[in-house]
Amino acid sequence: MRKLVFAGVTLAALGIVQPAMAADLDVGPYKVAPLIVPVYDWTGFYVGISGGFSEGRSSNVYTITGFAPVSDSTKMDGGVFGGQIGYNWQPARSFVLGVEADLQGTWQNGSDNPTGTSTTSCVAGIPLCTTTANAVGVDEKLRWFGTARGRVGFVPWDNVMLFVTGGVAFGEVEWNETTTNTVTTTLAGTSLGTTTAINSGTATATHAGWTVGGGSEWVLSGGWTGKLEYLFVDLGTIGNSYVSNAGVVPTVVESSHVRDNIIRIGLNYRFGGPVVARY
Repeated sequence: MRKLVFAGVTLAALGIVQPAMAADLDVGPYKVAPLIVPVYDWTGFYVGISGGFSEGRSSNVYTITGFAPVSDSTKMDGGVFGGQIGYNWQPARSFVLGVEADLQGTWQNGSDNPTGTSTTSCVAGIPLCTTTANAVGVDEKLRWFGTARGRVGFVPWDNVMLFVTGGVAFGEVEWNETTTNTVTTTLAGTSLGTTTAINSGTATATHAGWTVGGGSEWVLSGGWTGKLEYLFVDLGTIGNSYVSNAGVVPTVVESSHVRDNIIRIGLNYRFGGPVVARY
């Protein structure tokens, strides 16, 4: 009986001492190395391509010489495609700062046919009247645009970044305008004849404005990332004029406020390696 008790006490003592000895193994020259976890680092230069769809609007005001201004709008929808270049810096685990510039060609165009203007004058005492009418038709295109923006990103997971962005925008707009001038003469309500003159012209202008937006970017493989983003672009108000044709067709002065809503996807390649080791 005493032998059994002694054996039980010995086994219990060994059970207590053994974990303590194992713990001591972590001390001294044989200490176990800490776990190294690879974490994606967004820092570095990158280049890429992007494309998508844009819904554009141009709010237009037309002033025809001798008449009150008329206003209308042009819907300019179409595809966009181009490229971008940028740099990211990740100062903290969940925080990224960056800059990006892009240039996009577009297939955005639309037509505008504002309400025409007219005036009638009659000879006093004689039912002889002359009616002058002017109609304007414009085809408008956003030929290209670019942006230079800052980016602020939040990294909820190693391989995903959510970001907001904003900066300056610039682009080139083209207008192809036709003004039709019609003069009708009547006597006592009976037409004596009509003359028509047409003036056509093309104008282009490059203008700067601003942009703001946001999106997400995620790691595909190695240095390759994909992105989805939205940008609102405001190119401001652009003015141009179509000069009178030999004094017959009046001069038309146009003022256009161009805005764009862009949704695009992109593919980037970042230089500098995909991951860093952190403890």
